[in-house]
Amino acid sequence: MIYDDNPDNGFTILINHKDGKIQSVENTFQMDPSSLKKINSSNNSSQNVSEAFSQDVLNYSDGISKIMNTAFSATDYTEQPESLSEARSMTASWDGLLNDIENQADTDEEKRIVEQLQGFKNKRDEILDDIEQFVDNHDSEAWQNAQKKNVSLEDELKIFFDKYPN
Repeated sequence: MIYDDNPDNGFTILINHKDGKIQSVENTFQMDPSSLKKINSSNNSSQNVSEAFSQDVLNYSDGISKIMNTAFSATDYTEQPESLSEARSMTASWDGLLNDIENQADTDEEKRIVEQLQGFKNKRDEILDDIEQFVDNHDSEAWQNAQKKNVSLEDELKIFFDKYPN
């Protein structure tokens, strides 16, 4: 469950539950309203999707996580350019999969899922751009923005994974 009734407070509350029992309550950075709407509409639909489509969707969303883990894998700032370069090189093959997913989308549910994946991709690219700003200009604010956006993206991907039918 997602609670976010105040768009000006800077945080979103996630409540994870299983079998009617609360597993955890998490306070995370504010998720943007369009992402929340897409998560809820995608997860509340019947999600009549093919098995091959589902597998590709889960694979792609996992790929975004792998790219972000690579981008943030540097142990210090001197290794950051190499981590960023490796993450950027990974995006081409993963985005090829997104193109395949988009071509497979036939139903309204599948098209909504593709939109959500596009949103994840856009956020990923924003984070990589922020990291690049940090690497090129030693912009600590860009680094902080990248970290903040990454936490939000991780949370959105976790919700997506937890709710996606597999």
